[in-house]
Amino acid sequence: MAMPRLGRLSWSEASGALGDLGTLVPLLVGMAQIGVIDFVPALFFGGVFNVLTGLIWGVPMCVQPMKTIAAIALADGLSRVQSFGASRSGSASRS
Repeated sequence: MAMPRLGRLSWSEASGALGDLGTLVPLLVGMAQIGVIDFVPALFFGGVFNVLTGLIWGVPMCVQPMKTIAAIALADGLSRVQSFGASRSGSASRS
């Protein structure tokens, strides 16, 4: 599998990649406050896997499914295990 050239990244793609931070970070902070996730590892590994998917497939993966899971976790008070299960089943259904 050939890796795409990194030189193709435009300013609009870069700004679009950062556009989700305005909603993602507050949701992560809320989940960290109720103890569902650890904030720093969630940001780190989320970023690592977003970069990897962008390099492998040429397009970064959207985080809308994860924002939906975060909103439900905050509203319904899901546990760590329930949140992990929701994220795993969501990622498995997109394969």
